Amino acid sequence: IKSEKRMLISSPKKTSMHPDNVDKSSGSSHAQTSSNSNIRTEFIKIMFPEGPMGMTLTKDHKELALVSKLLSGGAAQANGVKIGDFIVGVAGKSVNNYDEIMHMIPCMNRPLEIQFSRIVRVANG
Repeated sequence: IKSEKRMLISSPKKTSMHPDNVDKSSGSSHAQTSSNSNIRTEFIKIMFPEGPMGMTLTKDHKELALVSKLLSGGAAQANGVKIGDFIVGVAGKSVNNYDEIMHMIPCMNRPLEIQFSRIVRVANG
């Protein structure tokens, strides 16, 4: 896992879409649809083995850990992580603060489970 020193300044278009404002409490993969739009938040859990994770995290304007780069063919990309995903959990603990995540991950044993949230636009039916 790599860290970028710069801070990402752009913000999501709607506050309700931000990972801080969604329910992170349930299972390994679920979605929550916003009541006023065609947007939902999906959550995925990925188990990372020993070795490089193949992703770079950037601290966004709310100090959240945003996936900003993926190594082609790396563990993160191979397991479905996408640029723009946010980390919302590490080893079963709900955590989304960039600094805390960057401190935790190197100290944790592998395999290591990381939970990501992703904002998805839903096509009109």
